Amino acid sequence: MSFQDLSIQKSSNTFSSRQWWGLLLVGITVGWGMLFLFLPFGGAGKLAKEQKVNFSFLPNDHDYVLAFFGEPGCSLSCPVILSQLKDVYLRYQNMEANQRLQVVFLSMKPDVDSTLPELYAQNFHPDFKGYPLTPAERNEAVRSLGAHAVPSFGKSDALSHTNYVYLLENRNQSWFLTQIYLTVDSQKILQDLVSSHQES
Repeated sequence: MSFQDLSIQKSSNTFSSRQWWGLLLVGITVGWGMLFLFLPFGGAGKLAKEQKVNFSFLPNDHDYVLAFFGEPGCSLSCPVILSQLKDVYLRYQNMEANQRLQVVFLSMKPDVDSTLPELYAQNFHPDFKGYPLTPAERNEAVRSLGAHAVPSFGKSDALSHTNYVYLLENRNQSWFLTQIYLTVDSQKILQDLVSSHQES
């Protein structure tokens, strides 16, 4: 086989590889497009849901829960989001005093001291609750809510985690996940809480 024949064969193999990657990219793009077509988005930055859930941290004596999964002691996204949830909590209590809202902070960090999540959450408001999650509860959070956490790159004692906030509603002692806020906007959350109360 001549050098020219080898060059032609190599060129042909390279072209075939490019075709394969091109088809793969198109397939991924179409797949994501179909996924977003069928997902019930409720507006920019949130995902509308209607999913029955059962977690030990859900209180039967409240009407709504705003849940956030994070890490006790976090100094990056957690304080920002918990401060926004404090704003929602205070404003909602002033507007709907007869509707009980609970803000819950859930630790995704394994083997955390059981008192730390609540101590951390109550830095933002004394009414906030905080709970450590068992391995089974963390797995269920990943499976049913899409919450996850992994060790931070270069920081073995820190976590990188999703920053979603979950709105759950108590309907006759059964809890339903109704909204996932992919980006946290306190005004949108407050509007959803008020709308949900008016519709119930």
